[in-house]
This record gives sequence, C-alpha cells and structure tokens, in this order.
Amino acid sequence: MPETTAALTLPSGVWYGEKCYRNVTIRSLCGEDELFWLELPDGWSLPQRVSALLERVVHWDGTPAGIDGLTVGDREALLLHLRRLSFGSRIECVLNCPQCREKLDLDLSANDLLLPPYSHPQAEYEAQLGDGYQGCFRLPTGADQAQIAALAQVDLEAAEQALIDRCLSAVSYHDQTLERLPETLNAALADQMAQLDPQAELSIQMDCPICSTAFETLLDMAQFLAAEIANHSRLLNREIHTLALYYHWSEAEILHLPMRRRQTYLRLLDESFGGGS
Repeated sequence: MPETTAALTLPSGVWYGEKCYRNVTIRSLCGEDELFWLELPDGWSLPQRVSALLERVVHWDGTPAGIDGLTVGDREALLLHLRRLSFGSRIECVLNCPQCREKLDLDLSANDLLLPPYSHPQAEYEAQLGDGYQGCFRLPTGADQAQIAALAQVDLEAAEQALIDRCLSAVSYHDQTLERLPETLNAALADQMAQLDPQAELSIQMDCPICSTAFETLLDMAQFLAAEIANHSRLLNREIHTLALYYHWSEAEILHLPMRRRQTYLRLLDESFGGGS
C-alpha cells in the first residue's frame, strides 16, 4: 500500500521563546478532508483555506503550534508532502511558452522540489540594505498571506508594501531609528527574504522546444493542489457508492480511507469487472 504518513523536519519551524519547533508528522488526505475542503466558506482566501486544511493533517511533535505562524517555505514544504502522500510524487503540468504561446507538458517530482531543512533558522534576521540602512525582520508567514490576500487582488504593489511593513520590526539609518523602510529598498529586502526561505518559491526553468525561448515560471502548490482536490472530489459520491456497493463498507469507513488507498480499491474493482467505476 502507498505511504500514508510522513515524519519531517520543517525548513524553518516556529519559535517559542528560545526554542524552535520543527518536527511534525503529516498524513494523506482522506475523503473527510475532501468534503471539508469543499464545504469551506466561499469568502475565505486561499491562504485561509490552506491553513484550515493543514490544521487537519499536521501533527506537531512537542508543541501545539499554529499553521498560520509557519513561514511560507514551511507551508510549501507541507503542501508538497501532502501532494506526494495523497496523489503521488509525480506532478504533471501544462505551461504556455511566453514567446510563441505553445502548450508545453512538464513532469515534475514533489521529492525533487523539496529542499533540506535550513541549517540555522532564526526567529528574526538582520539585513544590511546599503547606504547605511539596516532592518530587523522575520520571514513572511501564512498569517501574513491571509492578511494581504484581499488587497493583492486589487493592488499588488500595495499588498507587497503591506507585507514588508508586517515583517519589519525595526529600521534604522546610520543607527538612527526610522518608522519605515524607503520603498526603493523593498526589493533588496525581498531578495534577502527569498534567499533565507528558498522553499517559499518553487521556480521552474524551461526551454521551449518550439522557439528555443528560455523562461522561468513559479509553481504555486497551494493553487495547484486546490485545483486537484476540487477536480478529484467531484467523483467522491460516485466512489463512495461503488465501494459501499461492492465492499459493503459504511460511508464513514470509506471517507476515512486515505485517498490513494481508496483509489487502489477502485482500480481493483475496475480490473475485476472490466469497466469503469
């Protein structure tokens, strides 16, 4: 049977006092989780929906830390593991070349996209931003994503500024305290954040086989996995009916099965009867 749980060390982790908690166990999605996802309020942003789902499937080792407090890179790592356990490691994507617009098939592996845990994660970092400017900051979290989600839909630049403001705890210029970092230095700070949390952005390098254009694209695991769960869950009622009919399991028993195990039984039925389920 496919692996259904995994113990892992998060890239950054959550700090409580002087201690960083990084060890968690994550389990595969089951039918109950699919129904939970489909029944979340329509007004919830994607970061809120992801937090609610991860709260169900992640178990902390040592502290009941909140998913919202995890860095973006930690959340991406958890989503990659959740994707691997629930659907398998292989990720099939279709991209459009930005030059010739040709559709390109891309096969990725969740295992290959996962980075090792960071060597020396910190609760806060100090940045030398040039020209005498210094900043003390933390890495963006799920709570930050949720807070700026609505603004990002209408004004991306304003949302990026709001994110910087949330993450900066102190700014100075030649040791003189400032209330805000000059906007011209936002990009420099964002670059340092990206370097400290490389798991946060899954960057894919591509060469178009048609026009030879080299380009870069980002894989947003939250959006990708959300679409997969939604598409897969449309068949859930039919799958419950099929398994109940042939195995005489209750709905609760079927919904409790890990997603890939449910698919295994459905494939066995398909092979036995020579038809679709």
